Amino acid sequence: MKVATGTVISCMCVLRDNFFGGNLVTFCVQVFVVEDYKCQEVPNLHIIEPQSKHLDNFTNLHEDKEFSDVKIVVGEQEFDGHKAILAARSPVFRAMFKHEMIEAKQNQVTITDVQPKVFAELLRFIYTDSVKELDTMALELLQVADKYDLEKLKALCEKALLGGISEDTAINMLITADLYRAEQLKQSTIGFIERNGSVMDSEGWKNLWKTNYDLANQTVRKMLMLKKLEKD
Repeated sequence: MKVATGTVISCMCVLRDNFFGGNLVTFCVQVFVVEDYKCQEVPNLHIIEPQSKHLDNFTNLHEDKEFSDVKIVVGEQEFDGHKAILAARSPVFRAMFKHEMIEAKQNQVTITDVQPKVFAELLRFIYTDSVKELDTMALELLQVADKYDLEKLKALCEKALLGGISEDTAINMLITADLYRAEQLKQSTIGFIERNGSVMDSEGWKNLWKTNYDLANQTVRKMLMLKKLEKD
């Protein structure tokens, strides 16, 4: 940084002398005399930013019952939760607590169509944005992700399920993806069937035409589009 000190000798001004018809102008100039001039090094300042504890805080909140304000009964097991967090993460929970439903009045939610171990993983995801048992519960978690409108969890499940697709599982995977509106998994499965024509010779494919004609027809039309794109 440059540092300079000095003395002001005069002030600047502009005067017009009208005595000679306004043709005489007098200029006064401000002069600044530098008496001292030096360069000074300014040290680089480093502010150490502490590591975020956001995830740890929400993990602790998930495990701590102290400030919970709602009970969630799943089968014979009870889970403690926080309405604000559940509502912020899931539009379904938000609607449940917002309207004059029995869950909002009693601060208790009863869930009958989900296994406790699956709901435990769902709750973990809501608080920490991660799951531990994805490899073993991908199908079950896909169901609850669709039910509670958790798009990221659904995408994680789709990715995990896609890793296990084969000629033997492709039709069931297609049905599952269609049932739970897992569009990425559905399109990827159709692409797999298109590349592996033997799937269409299977009993599963024949049964699909009998039990879900719309899905089978939709699949064929999509495969024809893919073949056309490959040719182009």
